Amino acid sequence: MIDKIKEKFFGPKATLEFDLGDYEQEMAFKRAVQSTNLALALWDISHIPRELEKHPKELNADETDDFYRERIFETFEKYNINLEDLME
Repeated sequence: MIDKIKEKFFGPKATLEFDLGDYEQEMAFKRAVQSTNLALALWDISHIPRELEKHPKELNADETDDFYRERIFETFEKYNINLEDLME
């Protein structure tokens, strides 16, 4: 009875289980733990073009590439995302 009341007020729950002794499962665990930060970073990255639209700059192609690259890596740093750790 108490479980049904909890489910009604708090919704159903799910548990993910990882075998951290297994390399592939450990990588899946790291990615799952970082999923919120990755989603937030993607949101921020998707707004970079608007930043250029709001504050237009005269940039050539190389400067534009550098601008985007710098902003993307700043975003990864902001959310403490290390792609090398997630892509081993």
